[in-house]
Amino acid sequence: MVEPRNTEIHAGRRPSSPESLKTGFVLTREFRVPRQVLWSALTDPRKLAIWWGPRGATNPVCELDPRVHGALRIHSQNPDGSIFPVTGTVREVDAPRKFVFVLSVAFPPGVVPFEVLHTLRFDEHGGTTTLTLEAQPLQTTPASLEWIAGADPGWGESLERLAELVQAGPGEAVRARA
Repeated sequence: MVEPRNTEIHAGRRPSSPESLKTGFVLTREFRVPRQVLWSALTDPRKLAIWWGPRGATNPVCELDPRVHGALRIHSQNPDGSIFPVTGTVREVDAPRKFVFVLSVAFPPGVVPFEVLHTLRFDEHGGTTTLTLEAQPLQTTPASLEWIAGADPGWGESLERLAELVQAGPGEAVRARA
């Protein structure tokens, strides 16, 4: 398995602590590919469907309009058949340097929805791209904190899958799905 160089930064907080659930987290990863390759993997819904979510999950619905005010809709399906739907709106696009979007979650029934602002920065130096992901909760409730607690490790696993996709040759990308 190809893994990105992991240089996680959490601004002095444990990512799953009650404080970080309210204030957010930052993940920084290095990928040995040009920034345009990462940009494409994020903004092309066919590629996004391959790496989004935890290992073993599929994304039977994966739609993204990567323009300001564009919509994002993903239904991640776990191996047990459960579906975790998210929707979102693109807030800022500075291709291929910065991508900002808000994700909204209303799952499971009875849990008040929560929203998280995501800012992704792509910095390239010598063919290696540093991806910095900042996640800032905008709306939370005590009932939603359990679900938000999974965001940091969930993004970590998604970024591992992203690394596998971008490091694979064109014919090997399908293997990154599993």
